[in-house]
Amino acid sequence: MELYQHGKLLKEYRKRKNISQEELCGTTCAVSTLSRIERGEQVPDRKLIQIFFERLGMSVPPLDIPMNKIEFERYNLEVQIQNMVAAGNYSILELLEKYNSYDDKMNRFELQFFKFYTVVYELRNNKKSKYEVLQHFCDAMNLTIAGFNSDSDLNNYLFSNIEILILVNLSITEYFCGQEAKAITRMEFLKKYFDNNEVEEKLKSQLYLLFLFHLSNWYGQSGNNQKAYEYADEGIKYCNLYGSLSLFPYFVFNKGYALAEKGLMEEGKSYIKNSFDIMKLLGKQEDIQKGIEEVNNKFGFDFSLRF
Repeated sequence: MELYQHGKLLKEYRKRKNISQEELCGTTCAVSTLSRIERGEQVPDRKLIQIFFERLGMSVPPLDIPMNKIEFERYNLEVQIQNMVAAGNYSILELLEKYNSYDDKMNRFELQFFKFYTVVYELRNNKKSKYEVLQHFCDAMNLTIAGFNSDSDLNNYLFSNIEILILVNLSITEYFCGQEAKAITRMEFLKKYFDNNEVEEKLKSQLYLLFLFHLSNWYGQSGNNQKAYEYADEGIKYCNLYGSLSLFPYFVFNKGYALAEKGLMEEGKSYIKNSFDIMKLLGKQEDIQKGIEEVNNKFGFDFSLRF
C-alpha cells in the first residue's frame, strides 16, 4: 500500500502542477521507471522519490518508504550532516567516512550526496584548491543531470534540493576563481528559478536571501550600483518577510553604499550608520571596523567605533 500511496501522490501532484513525466525525470532516470512508480509497480528508491518530490517543490510526504538497515543508517547520517552544515559546522569528515564505510555500495543518488558534502568539507577546510572544487561540483551534478558542465544550459530542468545546493556552491566558487560574469549569470538563473517555480518553503527561506546578498555584493563590486541597490532593497524586504536578522544589516549597508556611490551621500550615510547600529547589537565588531575603514576611505565619512 505504501508504494501505491507514494506513486499515487506523486502522479497527483505532478499533474496538478502540469509537469510531464519527461520534465520530472530529465536525465535522472527513464520515464518508464517513473511510470512504474506512479502505478505502484516498482519499489521507489528513497533518494529517487525524494528527488521527484523536491523537483515538484515539495517535501516527501510522511509515508513509509521501504529501507533496509544500511539505507536507514545512511538516511540518519544525511540528516546529521545537513544539520551540522546548516549550523555552520563543517567538521563532518567522520560522518562522511561512516557514510562510505558500509558494505552496501552507494547508488548514484547516495553518491551524489556523498560527493557534494565531501567537496563542501574539502573547500571549507582548504583540502582542495577552488579550481579542483569546481570540477568536483560538476562531477556531483553529472550523477543526476547527464553531461552537465559549467556551461550547460539548464533552462528546461527541474531541480532537487541537493542539485540546487550544488549550483549555489558552484556559483560562489566560480566568483572566487575570478569567473565573476559566469557566477552572476548562474546566481541570476537560480533567483529566476525560485521566482518562477515552486520550491520547498524551507529551502527558499534558507537560500533566497543568499542569492540576493551575493548579487548585491557582486554587482556593487562590479560598479553596477543600480543593481546593487535593487538587490539590497529586495533583501531588506525579504529579511522582514522571513524574520531574518543575520543578513539584514549587510543589506542595509549595501543599500547605503550604493546610494553614496550614486552621489546621495547623506541618505547613504544614514543607511550605513543604521547598518552599523544593528551590527553592534549583533556583536559584529569586526565587520563594523571593516565597514568603517571602507566607507571612510571611499567617501570621506567620519565614522568611528564610538559613533
